[in-house]
Amino acid sequence: MLRDNLRLLQKGSSTVADFGRKFKAICDQLAAIGHPVAETDKCHWFLCGLGPSYEHFSTTYRALGTASFRELLAKTENQEIFMLSLHGTQQLSVAFTAQSHRSGNQSRSNPNSSYSNRGHGRGRSAGRGHGRRPPHCQLCRTVGHYANLCPNLASFAKQDAPIDANLA
Repeated sequence: MLRDNLRLLQKGSSTVADFGRKFKAICDQLAAIGHPVAETDKCHWFLCGLGPSYEHFSTTYRALGTASFRELLAKTENQEIFMLSLHGTQQLSVAFTAQSHRSGNQSRSNPNSSYSNRGHGRGRSAGRGHGRRPPHCQLCRTVGHYANLCPNLASFAKQDAPIDANLA
């Protein structure tokens, strides 16, 4: 019955983080009773539960091969933030702040905090937002913000996709 619940679980209107917690809780219950779920099954059922709004993401992820469920969950949360940035900036700031708070990394919600004295060492703390250099936008190529917070993000998102022949 738990395995059926896992297969039938749907994200619906909940966030990816909430859906992931419910999904993982059922997986943990199955493991606790001696019926652990294989990583490939976790990834497959999780992708199925995301629903049609994640169809392209799910197809791409499956084509690239599955890694761990933990990695899939992190990538899906990032995709949710990206999709929110394309379709609504007010929702983006709420989701981005919630993810930053949950991960314990307050500087990710405020790109200007990269100037702080925290995290100058190597390892996990040396990631984005903790270096000595200010953030650099990959879209407009200016210093001071990341692409997800670019004031020109909407105009870049509306541009036509490049023709495959010109990608090389």
